[in-house]
Amino acid sequence: GARGGRGKGLHFLRHVERTNVLMYVLDSFGEAEGRGPVRDLEVLVSEIEGYAGGALMGRTAMVTCNKLDLFETEEERAEAVGEVREAAVRLGLLPEGEEVWGMSAKEGLGMADVAMQVRRMVERERGRPLIKERDFL
Repeated sequence: GARGGRGKGLHFLRHVERTNVLMYVLDSFGEAEGRGPVRDLEVLVSEIEGYAGGALMGRTAMVTCNKLDLFETEEERAEAVGEVREAAVRLGLLPEGEEVWGMSAKEGLGMADVAMQVRRMVERERGRPLIKERDFL
């Protein structure tokens, strides 16, 4: 993988070193060829852990489930998000009780909430506002 110095992922990981917050965006609906949101999260965390001695694992993280519009019921959405939340806690990304955010980029559902949360997290990490509120919205 990328952490071993192979592929374009190494360039991406070098870029990630300059970030204040890591945001994991998962395809919460996709289950193909041994993949799914939990497996994808495990692979991402493995790459992050293996890069630069795991230094990036201490970064503030946000986990987001995308494509929630594809589920037919609220129960299915809640189950998918719950499984990702359990994995995020088990993998050390989030403390117990921390929220996993849900959205649909295609439909625009939850996007404003996710954007505001990212902003709050980055401002907290930097210790200052990013921009004026009226400029953001």
